[in-house]
Amino acid sequence: MSSRWNEKPFACHRSRECPQSAAHLLANVRLSRSELDKNPRSKVGNITLIYALDYMLFVVRADPVVLDPATASPWLELSPDLTSMKESPERLVVPDNRERFDPIVFVMGAEGYKTGKYKWDVTVGDNPKWVLGVCRGDVARKKKFTVSPSRGVWAIGLSKGVYTAHSDERADLNVTHVLEKIRIKLNMDKGEVSFWDGGREKHLITFTHNFDTRIFPIFGPGLHSTPMVLAPGKIAVHTS
Repeated sequence: MSSRWNEKPFACHRSRECPQSAAHLLANVRLSRSELDKNPRSKVGNITLIYALDYMLFVVRADPVVLDPATASPWLELSPDLTSMKESPERLVVPDNRERFDPIVFVMGAEGYKTGKYKWDVTVGDNPKWVLGVCRGDVARKKKFTVSPSRGVWAIGLSKGVYTAHSDERADLNVTHVLEKIRIKLNMDKGEVSFWDGGREKHLITFTHNFDTRIFPIFGPGLHSTPMVLAPGKIAVHTS
């Protein structure tokens, strides 16, 4: 194998399933043969490279969405890899920066979107109350508000055993079983955000809107000890 291979970045042949953030990061990754021989699993940012097929293919575990700790409510405890959140047993001592939600218990994703297609899965488990969706970057942070498109949030949620679409006129979702995983698909070019039963691939509801600003994932896990978890995805990466 030519030593010049070590000088080339990996080329990610993007598909609809390839997270933009992971693809951007992979374009700047350089690993030597000796490094891969020692450790076929290499952690780079929010992705894990798994070496296979003698330098021809890498399988990538990618976290399509990671949390932004600067926006997290003081009552939320985030995991070190920023892919799960749960109630903190006590109010955390954190900076009172303008991006942080307080008193409302929310956290946003670290990356906002202006164009393209994205999807992510969230495991809600047995949490009895939660809210999931997307929001404008300028959504209110320092006061309570009603979750609705008119407030810059497109979301669904669970409360008192009822699954609800948080439209301007609330609507109950036709769900006959417990939802343990929610899939969110965002199409910025079409102005659509849709919600799916991630366990059964059943469509729940689609919101349409002419998104004219950057849109971020938003998570309201409620005050519960069971974590809400962002599920990883996988993409194929070929060396060039």
